[in-house]
Amino acid sequence: DRLSLSGKWAYALTDDVRLGLTLRHYRAHADEPGYLTQSDAARDPRMTNSYNASDGDDRQMQMASLSLDAQFGPDAGLVARLYANRLRDDRFVKFSATAAQQRRVTQEDHQGALFAVHAHQSLAGLSIMWEAGGDVQHQDNISLRYLTADRRTLSQTRDQNFTLTIGGVYAQAMLAPAPWLQLTPAYRVDWVGGQFRNRLTNISAPINDYGRIDQPKMSITLTPVRPVTFYGSWGRSFQIGVGSGAYLIPPRQNNLAPSINAGWESGVKIALPHQGQLRLALWQQSATGEIKRKLNDPLGDFDNLGATRRRGADVQVRVAPVSGVQLWGALSWQKAIITQPDPATPNLLGAEIDHVPHWLISGGADWAVNPTLRLSLTATGQSSYTLSTASLQGRWGDFLRVTTDLGWRFRPKAELLLSVRNIGNSRAAYIWWDGSQRLFSPAEGRSVTLSLRTQL
Repeated sequence: DRLSLSGKWAYALTDDVRLGLTLRHYRAHADEPGYLTQSDAARDPRMTNSYNASDGDDRQMQMASLSLDAQFGPDAGLVARLYANRLRDDRFVKFSATAAQQRRVTQEDHQGALFAVHAHQSLAGLSIMWEAGGDVQHQDNISLRYLTADRRTLSQTRDQNFTLTIGGVYAQAMLAPAPWLQLTPAYRVDWVGGQFRNRLTNISAPINDYGRIDQPKMSITLTPVRPVTFYGSWGRSFQIGVGSGAYLIPPRQNNLAPSINAGWESGVKIALPHQGQLRLALWQQSATGEIKRKLNDPLGDFDNLGATRRRGADVQVRVAPVSGVQLWGALSWQKAIITQPDPATPNLLGAEIDHVPHWLISGGADWAVNPTLRLSLTATGQSSYTLSTASLQGRWGDFLRVTTDLGWRFRPKAELLLSVRNIGNSRAAYIWWDGSQRLFSPAEGRSVTLSLRTQL
C-alpha cells in the first residue's frame, strides 16, 4: 500500500528572478519477504515461504527543496538550491529458512546547498561559456539491526550513528574556437568529513583522511561535416566507502585513500534522415582500490576488490523508414575485471566482477497508426553474470522481455492505454550467493494494465 503526494510552486519576484518550492511525501507498507530457493523460483515464482509470514516493511520519505533562479542580463545567470530529505524505514526480513529474521531500522536526515553561476561572452572571436559552482551535502544517519523471531526481539546486532559531509567546488568552460570545434575543460575538488560511533561498543572513529580529491575533466567535439560528429572525453571521479566502510574503525589504523576512477569515451554520432541517428562508442574506466559492500554484514563493512578495469562498446540507432514509424535499438558490450587484487586474495587476478553482464540489448518500434491511435513494441534483455568474484557459482541472470502498448486518444486531453508486459512470460530473477546457497528474487511475469491518462 503506497501513498505519494507532491507539489511544486514557483513565484516570479521580477522578470529575471524566480523562487521555487518543491515538497514530496511518500509512505508505504509492504510485505517484503526474503528470497526463494532455485527449485521454488522455477516451480512457482509468485510464491512466498511460510516462514516469511511476519516479514514486512514500513517506510516514510519526505523531501523539501527551495530554489532560486536569477538572470543577470542576456548572458549571465545564477542557480541555487537548498534541500532537506528525511527517510524512516523499519523492515523485518528472513532471507532463507536457515537464517534468523532480522529487523532493520534506518533513520537518515540529509541537508544540502548547491549553487552555480554561468556567463556567455565572446573574446577575440572566440565564443566562451563558463560556469563555476559548488555544493555542501550533509548526512546524519542511524542504522539499527536486531535478530528477531516473528517480530520478537532476540538481540541487537547493530547500533550505529554516523555523519558524512562532502563539499566541493568546480569550474568549467565551453570554448568554440571554430564552428566545427568545441572544447570543454573542467576541474572539480572535493573534501570529505564525518564521524562514526558504534553505540553497542561505545567506540568512535573519524572518517578516513581522504585529503583533497582532485577531478580534472576534458571533452572535445569535432563536426567536420554536418551529419557527422566525433567526440571524446576523459575525466576522473572518486568513490569512498559506504556506511561504516568510510571510517577509520579499529583495528584499522591506516587511512584508506579514495578510489579514483579514471575513464575515457570516444565515438561518432551520425545524423540520419527524418531525425534519425547512429551512435558508435568505445569506453574504458579504471579504478584504484575499488571497494564493494558486504551484503548482510552486521557491521556494514566492505571488501577490497583492488584495482579494476571496465571496458565496453555501445551501438545505438534510431530510424524512421516511413512516415509515422520509428525503429530504435541499442546494443552494449562490457567486461569488468580485477587488474590488481587485494594482497589477501591474489587468486582473483583477472577475475570478473560479479553481477556485471557482458551484453545489454534494447530495441523497439513506435507506430502512430493515426492521430488518435498509437502502437509500440519494446524488447529488453541481458546476458548472464557471475554471482561471486571468485566465479565458482556459474553464470546466471540472462533474460529477454517484450512489452507492447496500445494507446487510444479518444479526447484531446484523454488517452486510454493498454499495456501487456513480458508478453512471453519469460522467467528472470535477481540471484544472490549468500555464502552457502543461491537465493532467487523472481521478476514479474506477464501482466496486463489498463490505465486512463487525463490532462486537466
